[in-house]
Amino acid sequence: HERNLNTPLLCLALVRLRRLAKHGGHGGRGGRGDGRSRQEQEASRKVQSRGTRALENVIKRRTSTMNAKHIATILHSMAALRMTHPKQRALRRTLIDRFVLLVDSANGQSIGNMLWACGKLEELPETGSDLEKILGRLLDVSPSCNSQNFSNTIWALGTMKDRRRVADHTLELLLSCYICKVHESVPQGMSNVLWSMARLEFNPENRSSGNDLFNRIVGELMSRPQHEIKAQDLANATWSIGRLQCTIDEEVLEKLMVSSVEMIGRFNQQELSLTLWGLARMQDYRLDRHLYSQVLGAVEHKCHTFN
Repeated sequence: HERNLNTPLLCLALVRLRRLAKHGGHGGRGGRGDGRSRQEQEASRKVQSRGTRALENVIKRRTSTMNAKHIATILHSMAALRMTHPKQRALRRTLIDRFVLLVDSANGQSIGNMLWACGKLEELPETGSDLEKILGRLLDVSPSCNSQNFSNTIWALGTMKDRRRVADHTLELLLSCYICKVHESVPQGMSNVLWSMARLEFNPENRSSGNDLFNRIVGELMSRPQHEIKAQDLANATWSIGRLQCTIDEEVLEKLMVSSVEMIGRFNQQELSLTLWGLARMQDYRLDRHLYSQVLGAVEHKCHTFN
């Protein structure tokens, strides 16, 4: 029925498809060991394959009639369906160029979703001026944005291969806007921002915005109930502190380390290596010998699986 649906209804259908794909045969509840039969997993793969073809047709036929929200939804669905094949690059570029053209009508959610999808697809706007235009629009509408709009955007910037494509002043403004709303952010959003800042080698201690921004994010992260915090959040925070060598309140840092050790049995290989690397880079902090032995014990238990 694709030809008979208007664009908003098509986008709604794609959102549903995205959720199906999320729980399909590539991870999530549809991954290996989830109890689903081979027939069910095969059915999920067929749904995903048909969805990909339908999405390609929608882009080819409807792009010229889409608004900024539609494009953000389509790109988000492409990311969920892992449409990263080189043959699909022209489709991605068509959508991104159309979004840049319409960016003055975009709201914060559309921009955050669009850039998050671009980060997942490894396909950000080609020119620095286009990217700055999108970020400028996000800053213009910042009063109506939520923390996720900013954390998605900052995370996407961290995926860039060329860090110089975004001006330091723009990064500083984005980070300041996020800090104003950090109290409403989920732990994953905070750890993504910390990770991105470290990837971009953007140390707030060297900026006019103040030297406590990093400390405020880590402090907010560690103020959350432990059941809300994942191993990846703790590992990203430790790695980021070590990479940027930021000054963190001793009490906050100690809480981060103790929480990491308490959860160390759930850390995967990457999270363990990030944590150890971050600890080794911290100049003014040394982990208690007893806690450190627990970290090394977890490494020894899983080292046979390391690459």
